[in-house]
Amino acid sequence: MSPSERLCIWCKTPLPKANRLYCGHICQQNWTTERLTKTCLVCGEPFRGQNSQAKYCSRTCTYVGKRKPPVPPRRCEECGKEYTPKAWSAEARSRFCSNGCKARQTNRGRAGKVATGHWAKFEHGGLPHPQFLLWQALGANPVGWYAQFWMTPLGEIPGRMSFTVDVANPVEKIAVEVDGLSHTYNATTVVRDRHLEDWMVGQGWTVLRFSNREVLDGLPSVVTAIRSRCTT
Repeated sequence: MSPSERLCIWCKTPLPKANRLYCGHICQQNWTTERLTKTCLVCGEPFRGQNSQAKYCSRTCTYVGKRKPPVPPRRCEECGKEYTPKAWSAEARSRFCSNGCKARQTNRGRAGKVATGHWAKFEHGGLPHPQFLLWQALGANPVGWYAQFWMTPLGEIPGRMSFTVDVANPVEKIAVEVDGLSHTYNATTVVRDRHLEDWMVGQGWTVLRFSNREVLDGLPSVVTAIRSRCTT
C-alpha cells in the first residue's frame, strides 16, 4: 500500500478514492452507531444519542441530571423562622422567608433623618432630588420618616406583590408621593397610582401628593401641610 493510499476508518480496507472515509454504507453505519452509542449518566443504560454530545437517554433522565441540588434550610434574617427556598428560582439566593420580612428589613435600613450607611454611598442617598429634600426636611420630626417605604399588598392588587411609597410615616400612617410629569400626563401611570392610592386608603393610610415643582419651590409650605396631618 502506498503512503498516499487511504483506508476505510471502520474496516481498514483500501479506499478506491482518496476523498472518501468509508468503503461503503455498511461501514459508515457501523462507525456512526459506535460513535453515537453512549452510556446514560443517570441510569447507566446504553443508548444511541442524537449527536456526540448526548449525555442522557430520555427526557426523564435529562430532567434528573440537570436538576439543581436541593437548597438546605436556612433562617430568615428578619423573623428567625426556618424555611427551605426553592432551588430553581431566585428564592435560592434569598435571605428572607417572605416579601413581608424583606419589606420590613428594607424599610428599617431606609429610615432616618439623613442618608447614612448603605444609602450614603449614592448621591442624595439614592433618591431623586425633590424626594431627598422632602425626606431630609421631615427628619426633624421625632417620629421616624422612611424614604422608599415598601408596601406589600400580597396579591390584593392585581399584578402587584409590592410597591414603594416615596416618603412614609408608618406610625402616623401618612404616605407622601412626590410626582413628576409622568404621573400627570401618562394615562397608564395615573390609573396605576389611583389603584395603589385606593388600596392604601382602604388600609387606613392618608395619601398626600405633591409635584416636584411644589417641593422645589415651596418646601416649607409642603412640610407644614404634611406635619399638620400628624397627631404627634
